[in-house]
Amino acid sequence: MTPSTRYVFVADDFTGATDTLATLARAGLAVRLFLDVPGPSDTEGLDAFGIATEARALSKAEMTSLMQSIGHRLLPHRPEVVHLKICSTFDSAPQTGNFALAMQLLGDALEIRTRAILGGQPSLGRYCVFGHLFARAADGRVYRIDRHPVMKSHPVTPMTESDLLQHIASLDGTPPVLVDRVTLQRHDDLRLPDPEGSTLFDAVDGQDIDRVGAYLRASTPVLCAGASSVAEAVVGAGPRRAPGRVESSGPVLAFVGSRSSVSAEQVHRATAYRGVALAPARLTDSCDLEDLIAAIDTALQSGENVMIHLDDSTSPGTPRDLAQRSAALVRTIAQHSRLGALVVAGGDTSSAIIRALGPLSMAFSGDIDPGVSLCMADFGEGRRLPVVLKGGQVGRPDLFDYLVSDVFG
Repeated sequence: MTPSTRYVFVADDFTGATDTLATLARAGLAVRLFLDVPGPSDTEGLDAFGIATEARALSKAEMTSLMQSIGHRLLPHRPEVVHLKICSTFDSAPQTGNFALAMQLLGDALEIRTRAILGGQPSLGRYCVFGHLFARAADGRVYRIDRHPVMKSHPVTPMTESDLLQHIASLDGTPPVLVDRVTLQRHDDLRLPDPEGSTLFDAVDGQDIDRVGAYLRASTPVLCAGASSVAEAVVGAGPRRAPGRVESSGPVLAFVGSRSSVSAEQVHRATAYRGVALAPARLTDSCDLEDLIAAIDTALQSGENVMIHLDDSTSPGTPRDLAQRSAALVRTIAQHSRLGALVVAGGDTSSAIIRALGPLSMAFSGDIDPGVSLCMADFGEGRRLPVVLKGGQVGRPDLFDYLVSDVFG
């Protein structure tokens, strides 16, 4: 990819956004992540930039408004590669976080005819073969996505269909054209007729990723939906970069909104924090919330790291309501206390919290684990905050303690 090529990614949540940010930075690109479409002066000197959204939690009407707005405002940037960053597990529903609708709207607004979908991310244990999606779980085994121990029962968008052609057709009524692995391996220089809709590519290993990348680079302007494997395909996968120790100016606040089994084990192993188990219902009780904030503030002011984690009790309202209430809590704590670093687990929770805090942009600082990176949030006027955002399915079992002992000084 030449330095003059413009790579723009629009992410459907913030954890995914920081993962693609890391992938592009590792490949040597000058890249930043924004919370909205930046102006031309904000992107001077950049090879690529991203826009983090909460699209995976939006209704169809909200998705339509957001993607049309982003698409029209991206036109002056004349991007050659537009990456719609979605979760590597492809979980999406017709009425919630519909990525097929997002792809259609974004492509139409940007007047991009060539539209592709990359079905796997082998570097993260996600594989697509003959259109069927498989994913590695925490036990190290690879499952068909509709039998994956976590994704088959996701609380908002359970994956009950492994055939991505059928899954995508259920989202927008039109299945993509499949380029399976046999076809990929047969052609070093893949050329396809323009389909009326989109093209789904299998991906089982790095060679598949390279072949898809060659096709994408030769097909600009192009819109491609997929995980960070799209960035790996277009610009290559650079070496992982350890962040080193970050000299933080205060204690670490961790908020765990994900209630996956992976996150639960990480919370269980955390010993370097004062733990606060939070029933979702408490977020609606203003008096109780004031007492909670005061107790957390006291702990942080005394230099203790604090971990707030949602328990398994039923939440009043929708998952989106819960994410917004969680974000309001973290914003209030951040306003009262001087934080040295922020760690958030959970895609929807991360999106809501970072949106509530409102940094101007974010830059990649180093790799923690596959799918987990350290970023620096820039609030302007010299104010910066180290931030780690992680999805519910990623990260080593002792991630939270590792961050305290080896990353944050």
